[in-house]
Amino acid sequence: TSLTDAEMEYHPTVITMPLAAAGVVPIYYLPELTSASSLSFSRTTLARIFYGDIQHWNHPDIASTNPGVTLPNKPIKIIAMKDSLSINMAFSTALNRFDSQFGAKIGVGPILNWDPSLFAQLHVVSNGGRTRPLSITHSMPYTIGYH
Repeated sequence: TSLTDAEMEYHPTVITMPLAAAGVVPIYYLPELTSASSLSFSRTTLARIFYGDIQHWNHPDIASTNPGVTLPNKPIKIIAMKDSLSINMAFSTALNRFDSQFGAKIGVGPILNWDPSLFAQLHVVSNGGRTRPLSITHSMPYTIGYH
């Protein structure tokens, strides 16, 4: 944790710096794409997918950043983590910065409100953090998750 403003005032010569950093990336599986293909998402589009505003793979906002890619007219299956995890904190903080509707609908923090009524299909993983969205996404077509 970082120092509070009061602690920084009391110790003005203390310098804080991060010890570690990790990336959180979206992961998806569309069987129509070859291994050499990859999709691009704008930051806003990614946030809108994860709060349920974009629900099909062939949505114009996904298509616009992937010219020449034929996207399937299939529902997007969201793979999300229910457990209190730092990955949820990092992912939700970023998505909320991209589009504040994410925070309003899903929340920001280690535990998120994955409301099934917002999504075409939602799969929430909750088993103490042992199963990750990566393994589910790899085996379930038309999914998107984060890792």
